[in-house]
Amino acid sequence: MVVPTGINPSGEIVGSFNDAFGINHGFLRTRDGTVTTFDVPGAGTRGTQGTGPLGITPSGLIMGIYIDPNYVRHGFLFAPRQW
Repeated sequence: MVVPTGINPSGEIVGSFNDAFGINHGFLRTRDGTVTTFDVPGAGTRGTQGTGPLGITPSGLIMGIYIDPNYVRHGFLFAPRQW
């Protein structure tokens, strides 16, 4: 399932999707249609763990939560332009 969770004035969209194992991954869709997937370092790799972007700022910073291998939730702030 693909779930968009945020859009900024530039038209960049963030959200998450589940893979075949139920793991959450983040995505960024730029205005030109380019889609980049990402996982926050430290995010778990078992079912219902992973990365969950919640929004994107006008400057492109992505914020959200990730669930680690011990099922503990953490917040994150990600600067994708540094990729």
